[in-house]
Amino acid sequence: MLLPVAFAANGGGGGGGGGTGGGKDDPLALVASDPEDGATDVMQPVEIRLVFNKNVVHMSVRDANMEKFKMTTPDGTLVPLEIRMADDQIEPEKREEVYLIPQEQLLPDTVYTITISGGLESKSNAVLGQDINLSFRTATAEVSASTLDTVSQDELPRTSSALSPSAVGIAVFVLLIGAAIGITVAKRLRHQKKTQ
Repeated sequence: MLLPVAFAANGGGGGGGGGTGGGKDDPLALVASDPEDGATDVMQPVEIRLVFNKNVVHMSVRDANMEKFKMTTPDGTLVPLEIRMADDQIEPEKREEVYLIPQEQLLPDTVYTITISGGLESKSNAVLGQDINLSFRTATAEVSASTLDTVSQDELPRTSSALSPSAVGIAVFVLLIGAAIGITVAKRLRHQKKTQ
């Protein structure tokens, strides 16, 4: 789910410019994030999606922008991140998106902060101008376990009914009766052939 995070002062931050990087006079702005700022009970694995109002993945700014994102724990420890940016020539619809993927398991019930440097730049050379901080709290271990239990219980009826002793017993009984009937019919057919 994507919700507005910050908009340019002109009230919309559209400035798409048909892929040219937006109007040069429009400031660069973060317009959405997932998870949203202040989100709680965020389940793992976490993949942070950031959406801007301008092209921030163009080859002219891509390498520099790769260095403009960081994620920290409450005590300031850096979390290793994989930064993903699409090729705007191949996927122009993703030219305003950046994905951050933590490269280690996050702690449960812990607040993590994403910092976007004010030096982040668009293709049109617009910059954020100031750092942006977003935070989210991971789900507790109990919530994660509860979710896993719910999934397991949803699958149990199908599994248990298919493998329950009573079901197996009935199936074996039916097979035995079928086999007995088959043998009896075969004997009668052989007997009839002999008497003919």
